[in-house]
Amino acid sequence: AFLLKAAPVKTRPTFRHMAKEIDTALSGFIVGRVFLAACVGVFDLIGFLFIGVPYPLLLILIIILTDMIPYIGVYLGALPVIVVGFIDAPSSVIWIVVVIVLGQMLRNNLLSPVIYGSALDIHPLTTVFLLLSGGAIGGFIAILIVIPAYMVVKIITLHIYRYYRSSKTVKPNSNL
Repeated sequence: AFLLKAAPVKTRPTFRHMAKEIDTALSGFIVGRVFLAACVGVFDLIGFLFIGVPYPLLLILIIILTDMIPYIGVYLGALPVIVVGFIDAPSSVIWIVVVIVLGQMLRNNLLSPVIYGSALDIHPLTTVFLLLSGGAIGGFIAILIVIPAYMVVKIITLHIYRYYRSSKTVKPNSNL
C-alpha cells in the first residue's frame, strides 16, 4: 500500500496488477514447496513401509516438515529416522539411508524442476540453472532466494516492457 501511494497516479493500476502477480508467483512457490515435500514424503513412506521401519507415519511427518527447509532439511529429517532404525534393527539403517537418498534424488532431479516449472511458469532447465548458479555464486542463502527473486525480477521486467510498449503510440504524420 505504501509503494502504491508513492507511485504516480497514472501508473497505479499497473503497479497494483504487478503486485498481484508477484503475490501469486510467491504463493505458487510456497505451494510448490509444500507439494514437493509431500511427494517426497509419500515416496519415503512407501520405502519405509517396505523396509518395516517402526512409526513410519510419525517419521514421515517429521521428514515432510523438515523438508521445507532447503538443503539441510533432509538431514534434519533423516536423523530421527536413522536413530529409530538403529534402535529397532541396526542393519536397517543402510536401507533407510538408501530410501532417503533415492527420495532426494527423485526430488532434485525430476520433481523439483517440473513442479516449480508448472507452479511458477518457469522452464525446468531454467530452474536447474538458477539453483546451480545461485549455489555457485552465493551459496546457501542464494539457493534459498534465487527462484523467488527470479520470479519477482521477471514480473517487474515484463510489466516495465508492457508499459513501455503501451506508451509508445504511433502518431500520424501531420506534415503530409
